[in-house]
Amino acid sequence: MSEVVAEAAARTERAAAMQREAVAEQQKAVAEQRKVVAEQQKQWAESTARWEKEQIASREAGERQERMLQDYIRRTDEMIVEGRERTKQIVAELQDQRDERRALMEALFMLMDRLPPSPPHLRSA
Repeated sequence: MSEVVAEAAARTERAAAMQREAVAEQQKAVAEQRKVVAEQQKQWAESTARWEKEQIASREAGERQERMLQDYIRRTDEMIVEGRERTKQIVAELQDQRDERRALMEALFMLMDRLPPSPPHLRSA
């Protein structure tokens, strides 16, 4: 019987050793898995941080573009108003010049009417 007990003890020891090895391998695998999970969490956090920064940058760029557009619209409106005013001034100036030209033409015709007739040799046929 002692051989059987020794054989059983040896088997038990081998089984315990195999179990310890399996537990050690499992612990090693769990440690590796934890490293992988930690790295994934780190990457996720970095990715989220980058995404948030990009969102902020995008929002700020949109706000800058909106301000630029509003400034452009304001300046365009001012230019339109100035252009209308200048157009009115030009039209008024042209009307004044037209009136002056008419008055000058009338004065010239009146002056021509007062002149004596041209001598016959200077008249056109």
